[in-house]
Amino acid sequence: CVILGRAAAILLHDHPHALLVRLTGAFERRVQQVLALGSNDSEANVRRFLERSDRDREAYFRHLYQADPNDMRLFHLAIDSTVLSHDTAVDFIVAAAAERTASEGA
Repeated sequence: CVILGRAAAILLHDHPHALLVRLTGAFERRVQQVLALGSNDSEANVRRFLERSDRDREAYFRHLYQADPNDMRLFHLAIDSTVLSHDTAVDFIVAAAAERTASEGA
């Protein structure tokens, strides 16, 4: 099961089968990545969307969980998905999940 967002890193922090992954990247590279992926929006709209999304995510974490969504201690793995290909990011996640699953049986 994949849970995207919704403070899953907080909610599933102590779950023995969870692999908590943070996809991240520098703001400017994220803007360019969205535009390169074929967004029909203007660069200004993409910037506003990402700024609002980042601000809303942080407010959600802080208000409901008194936590910082940028605290890497919440995650098992953090990947800068703006400097690695999507295939490479997927390979890292699959490898980490396989190792985590294998270690459960040990």
